[in-house]
Amino acid sequence: MEETPPPQIETPVTPAESPPNPIELNQEPIFPKPKLPLKPILLILIGLVILSLLVALAIRYFSFDLTSPTIPSVPTPTITPTLVLSPESTIAPTPDSTANWKIFSNGNYLYSIKYSPDWPTVPSIEPGQKTRPIGLHEAQLLGQVVYLSKHLPEVKPPYLQIESLQYQSLTDFENKQTSGCSEPTFTVTKSNLYNAPLIIGHRVSPDEPGQPYSTGHQYCALIFHKNTIYILDWAEGSFEDSGLFNQILSTFRFLE
Repeated sequence: MEETPPPQIETPVTPAESPPNPIELNQEPIFPKPKLPLKPILLILIGLVILSLLVALAIRYFSFDLTSPTIPSVPTPTITPTLVLSPESTIAPTPDSTANWKIFSNGNYLYSIKYSPDWPTVPSIEPGQKTRPIGLHEAQLLGQVVYLSKHLPEVKPPYLQIESLQYQSLTDFENKQTSGCSEPTFTVTKSNLYNAPLIIGHRVSPDEPGQPYSTGHQYCALIFHKNTIYILDWAEGSFEDSGLFNQILSTFRFLE
């Protein structure tokens, strides 16, 4: 008889006794990844965004300032009001206080001048006239010396003497200032009359004030025009004649 082998009893293997897995022995150890804190990351990102914005704004500002053209300032327009006149409205011209005055014309010495309408009339002298007009003072022969006065034929204040000296130069005119209408005898002002040199002098004569026919105020004027010197001497009568010389002088005109 064959012997029956005894039954084999399998002994359970505990995990500690299990043979090691060769694959598991060769793996690297796995460590947990460290977690970065969230708040510092957000702060860094916000800082980078703000820095980027500041850089962009700086680049834009400086590039515009360097390349932009200069815009000239535009002056503020001045608005001048326009006077609109209705058909019925008119602007009255300034009245001429000498409009009704008498006129004396000297054709030989080429000037004219006005004088008060209540003075005696002095006949004008025509160009080339060789004889003394009837009614003129004897000193007014040919018009070289002419008198205009309230008391003609007497020559006393108020009166104007006009003397014309031909064939004179500007040097003669300047020298004439030192012989008559000049400082310190007169207080002198220099001006122009229709672009002609004009000297005007004024003084108060110490011998005249208090006289019944004169206030002592005397005026002179020198005018140089086309090689002729015109000398005007004025003696004031009463204080009612104040300012009369300036009115008479303003009517002086050259006839050429």
